[in-house]
Amino acid sequence: MMAKALVIGEVCIDVLVKNPESVAVKGVPVWAEDIVLRLGGSATYVSQGLTSLGIDVSMRGVAGSDSFTSDSLLKLTQTGIDIHSLKILPDQSSSTCVGIIGTGIKKKFVGCSPFKPFTSDMFEDNAEGFDLVYFGGYLIYPELWDGILEDYFRRIHSHAITVLDTQMLPIPPEHYAEDALRRSLLKEVDVLLVDRREALVLTESMNPEVAAQKLLNLGPKIVIVKLGEDGCLLANGQEKNYFSNKSVISVEPIGAGDFFGSAISFGLIQKWKIEKTCSFANAFAALCVSRTSDQLPGLEQTQECMNNI
Repeated sequence: MMAKALVIGEVCIDVLVKNPESVAVKGVPVWAEDIVLRLGGSATYVSQGLTSLGIDVSMRGVAGSDSFTSDSLLKLTQTGIDIHSLKILPDQSSSTCVGIIGTGIKKKFVGCSPFKPFTSDMFEDNAEGFDLVYFGGYLIYPELWDGILEDYFRRIHSHAITVLDTQMLPIPPEHYAEDALRRSLLKEVDVLLVDRREALVLTESMNPEVAAQKLLNLGPKIVIVKLGEDGCLLANGQEKNYFSNKSVISVEPIGAGDFFGSAISFGLIQKWKIEKTCSFANAFAALCVSRTSDQLPGLEQTQECMNNI
């Protein structure tokens, strides 16, 4: 039987400005190379990553009913992603995020419209039949900090692997980190994913190892700090290890952390050793950000890349 994952998180329309002021008019750089619209958000990217690796995925989030979102969701279903547990809001557009990307350009978010809130009825099930439940974008949703997600993870933790990605952007958590990162929630988390900046803000430590230990002390079994082109740091109580990444030219950096998280989830489902899982996730993320088409790498290509790191 094919392994199954439930992916929960934000769904939005990403407006990506590629290489601004790179196309010249009479010798003067004026136009962007391109402006691309695509369905994004953690729920979308993680679902796409897991599907590309061969996992059966159900996607949950809140989206609008605008024509672009509807068409994009139809395309997702054609890849095998189940969207039946998505909440579609009638007569509303999906949230929109604007970002700048390009070869040699560090990705930059310009701004986002408000994300559509989750409601408690979206967490009344017990995730039966799922091997893993992934929540991406937790810090974006204050409505879940009062115990809704905590109760959900507690109910499902006996039969499903739980993965939580904090995703602080676009809301900085300096003033409410303690409210969001409750010990009672994190003890129900198998793997906590944070990036370098999130780790710094949440723990007030510039040292990734110190930050990881502080987060580990809150209860998750494993903390993984995403370090971008530098790979990742694994902390699990017994060890703290860095895993290097393959050096690539970043072409499609949006969603890199989500694709990394999808590959971590794949390794967890396969019951690989966590060290192999981290190396695999680094390879998958590197292939995703360096791709020149919409096609995501598959299992065989990722394993080959991992073996060459």
